[in-house]
Amino acid sequence: MQQIVELIHRYGVLVVCASALLEDSGLPIPSYPVLMIAGALTLGGALAPLVLLAAVASAMVADAAWYLVGVRLGPRVLGFVCQLSLSPESCARRTERGFGRVGGWALVFAKFMPGLGLATIVLAGVSRLRLHRFLLFDAIGSTVYLGIAFGLGRLFHNAITALLAAFTRFGEIGAAAVAGIAVTFVLVRWTRTRRFVAQLRRNRISPAELAGILASGGHPLIIDVRPMERRIQEGMMPGALAIMPTDVSILRSEYPPAQQIILYGSSTNDLHVRLAARELGKMGFARIRPLEGGFEAWAAGGHPVEFAG
Repeated sequence: MQQIVELIHRYGVLVVCASALLEDSGLPIPSYPVLMIAGALTLGGALAPLVLLAAVASAMVADAAWYLVGVRLGPRVLGFVCQLSLSPESCARRTERGFGRVGGWALVFAKFMPGLGLATIVLAGVSRLRLHRFLLFDAIGSTVYLGIAFGLGRLFHNAITALLAAFTRFGEIGAAAVAGIAVTFVLVRWTRTRRFVAQLRRNRISPAELAGILASGGHPLIIDVRPMERRIQEGMMPGALAIMPTDVSILRSEYPPAQQIILYGSSTNDLHVRLAARELGKMGFARIRPLEGGFEAWAAGGHPVEFAG
């Protein structure tokens, strides 16, 4: 932390802007320590509001870039962003649920929820939230988020000064301990997620294999976990049940644990499939097979597709 103080003294507002820009770019570099120290060091200074304004502007530059990526690349980039989080399935579910409930206002609160801020910004682009509305909500959210850190630094400047002195004496030991705990936590979560994804990958079924099972009289339970608008626009597999991942619990009383279940989303790496598979696994279903390539591969292979009448 002493190094942060030295950087702020040497480069001033550039360090504050860089920290806000890097955090909102998706890098695991928190801006709060820098903003709090900057708030404490600028106590009584006339330039303090300008420092905060510069930080907000920097954060909005990164946010606008991700918004435009979401507009251009669509749901694919949302899946990529959620895969960077420790809980990809939860990321997709919570982001879409929150944005569906409050729309652009989700941008005001998302920065306070670890792992969801960047995904919410991308989803704003994917859902084609108008640019002027995005900039308005993002400006409010960035100002509140960064302003709280800046304000806390000014409010508790005496405590921060004492804390900096303590870090000067014990900072290396404390930093090593905190880093060790954080790395261990991340590795455990990452390992569990990788194992789950690898198991799903091994259990995949190809469209041709599924078509063969159906043609021979097999009766697997086929579940379409795509959003409703995708099913309306693109159609569905004949006989598939349309169930969102958060609602698969209704199957618990309808089917035995030995029931073979085929899950499909839009593509192979659809996060809705992962979320549904995780929920079904918790309920005791063991024969869960994602459709390789998702609905896109099924339709591209010339297999039957039906539309709601």
